[in-house]
Amino acid sequence: AVSSSSAVTSSAVSSDPVAFAAMPPSSRLSATLRSLLFSPLFLSLSHRNGVSVVSANRRLSLADLPYASPSFPRRRTDQAAVVEWGNSAVISALDAVSSGPLLGASTSDGAYFEVESAVVIGRPNDGSGPLANAEDVEGNLLVLTNGGGATATEMATMAQDAGAAALMIVNVGEGGQDAVDPPEVGKEEEERAAAVDIPVVAVSLASGNVLTSASEPEEGRDGLPERIRLYASGDRPFFEDVSTEGPTAYLIHNMLTEEECDALIADAEKAGPAPFDGKENLLEETPAAKPNSFKNVDRAFLWKGLLRTPLYRAVHERIEQVTGFRREQISDVLAERLRPLGHRLPRYDVPPPGGRQPLAVMIIFLSAPADGGELVFPSADPPLKIRPARGLAVVVHLVDEEGRGPDARSIRADLAAAAGEVRWTATLMFHEGPVTLARRTVLPALATAAGGGLPKVVYRWHLLAIDTFGAEKGDRFFDIGLLMVPVVLLAALGTVVQKVWAGKAKEEEAKVAVMRNAAKQTQQQEEGAKAKSKTKKKKKKSNKDD
Repeated sequence: AVSSSSAVTSSAVSSDPVAFAAMPPSSRLSATLRSLLFSPLFLSLSHRNGVSVVSANRRLSLADLPYASPSFPRRRTDQAAVVEWGNSAVISALDAVSSGPLLGASTSDGAYFEVESAVVIGRPNDGSGPLANAEDVEGNLLVLTNGGGATATEMATMAQDAGAAALMIVNVGEGGQDAVDPPEVGKEEEERAAAVDIPVVAVSLASGNVLTSASEPEEGRDGLPERIRLYASGDRPFFEDVSTEGPTAYLIHNMLTEEECDALIADAEKAGPAPFDGKENLLEETPAAKPNSFKNVDRAFLWKGLLRTPLYRAVHERIEQVTGFRREQISDVLAERLRPLGHRLPRYDVPPPGGRQPLAVMIIFLSAPADGGELVFPSADPPLKIRPARGLAVVVHLVDEEGRGPDARSIRADLAAAAGEVRWTATLMFHEGPVTLARRTVLPALATAAGGGLPKVVYRWHLLAIDTFGAEKGDRFFDIGLLMVPVVLLAALGTVVQKVWAGKAKEEEAKVAVMRNAAKQTQQQEEGAKAKSKTKKKKKKSNKDD
């Protein structure tokens, strides 16, 4: 952990890295968890060959770590653009970053920003000299890289002079294949940049490679699509790379709308967020936490599963489309509220005993405090700080490049919200396999029947199964038991219905019997009356004869 994983470890562990490295993996993880997960608010840091390790030489609070500057997010919605190509059957799209209004048209310029044209790669392709294929550029989108030393303003001016409809700059510089930032304009170039009125966007190297492999070589277009469309992203989700090494993390802007954020908060409040007590919750995949590692934290698990409302279905479908994870791999939402001055110390997303290690976690900010409430990754190199923004999602991979987890570099913490400020988040886990059918059907049904929260007896039942049969078997038997619940309920309902019908049948029989008796009595009365009438008539006749 000290030498290769860029993890923050305890002073006791880092003081003898050789002995630490000699430990079995499980012992190394336990030692790291004990020292990190339940550490005090103040971490001791120093730097050895660019690796952050704990030392007794210097003490820094989480708020004062040497975070990457500026903090994230660095991109704005009004800078987001989309490059799209294909037909109605298959459409491909790339995220792009606009440099307007400092350089070229802005996304807010509407139709003036939109371009539909062919794509041409400049010759030379790095903008280091005059365009040898200027005639091909006219009326089309020009693609250049920033590897030739030319500034964005110089390349934009050259593109506009050649009659290009727009300029795309592919980032081949620092930051890796997924890095992309808005093209910058130096102060001395501001006047020249103001004269550029064509759209100027930047894309990552990975996106550039996708664009240049959109067609077959024999089609003779340098791998480029026949035509593309450039337009403002608007409220569509778009990505922002944060870290590709230690840990792999990225942002998804516009993951939720304002209305969806409000709806999730309302559902959480309806379910009744309970103060976090630090206890292990196996059903919600929450590990235990020491009492001094959190403050003013409330939580509510929103059990929806297959009983999702249209709003939840729309949210999960969007997450599925954007991340590539299938819906059955995505957990339900854990809503968490940081009350004023609330915080959580560094921790891993470690599954409880017998639980499955999630592949990744998504944290969505449902509210954005004016001050504080940042999400931080202290063991990243450099440490990362992410400011809350409504609807912004943070995705962090929890396993390393070889699929082993938890990745020590994914440790995260929550800085305190300022006095009077509240921060809401929604957390979802991405699993390698599907969440079991029992937990996607029966548990949400039980929670719905109980008013939103799962009855405590279900948690006790799950713990009893774990204690009786062990983590793995207990979990399996619990799921089998859950699937039996509908059967038992149906059987009980059938028994009740049968008894009700039997009771009704008896009532009907009793009514029929009463009616028969009444009819019989009536008949007897009528016959008696007739007999009396005949007797009277006979007497009358006899008297007459006499």
